[in-house]
Amino acid sequence: MFDAMKRLLPWNVALLSLLAALYPRCGAADRLVQEIPAHVAPRAASRPMQAYPFVHADGCTGVCEFVIVDGKSVPIEFTPDSDAGAMMLLYALKPEIFLPNTGEPAPRLYVVGQLFDGISRDAQGPGRAYDPGHHDFLLQRWYLATPFREDKRYSNDHPQMEWSDEDLAHYRPTLRRTLRRSDFERLGAVKPDLRELLRREAPPAQ
Repeated sequence: MFDAMKRLLPWNVALLSLLAALYPRCGAADRLVQEIPAHVAPRAASRPMQAYPFVHADGCTGVCEFVIVDGKSVPIEFTPDSDAGAMMLLYALKPEIFLPNTGEPAPRLYVVGQLFDGISRDAQGPGRAYDPGHHDFLLQRWYLATPFREDKRYSNDHPQMEWSDEDLAHYRPTLRRTLRRSDFERLGAVKPDLRELLRREAPPAQ
């Protein structure tokens, strides 16, 4: 039934557009065209699978994750069919590794997958964050470009409120070339090959 609805959708949109043109004073048909959720339409891959710099906006509400495309930040949400192991490892990274390597202007964490055309929007309602629109992203894997940053100012073990102004003013992140199991939380019995999560690239700007 859902497939049949998708096949009929272009005809419904065309009919509503015609009604809007014939009855401009009504405006109802035009509003209906605008309010058809973008995610109902079949999604088409905009680019072949490739690596994108990944940005996480810490402390935001709504869509907080982006990929860099042609120098611009594109809001994304990972699709439910993304690789579950890659997702688990990504969000198991401790904040002192995850946050300094997913910040602009020079993120060091890359996500590999498919970025889809078309704007999707999450359902709105009480208790839900506002979603201005995002692109679906099918995640296959990710990696850190080495050397990557470790910044103890983000560590849950060393909260910034315990740092003096002088400490913060003189602190510089550490550059590292290897990952340790201790860089992750909640791994349990999972034993990832940490070498597969690294790629050698030019050093980041200081």
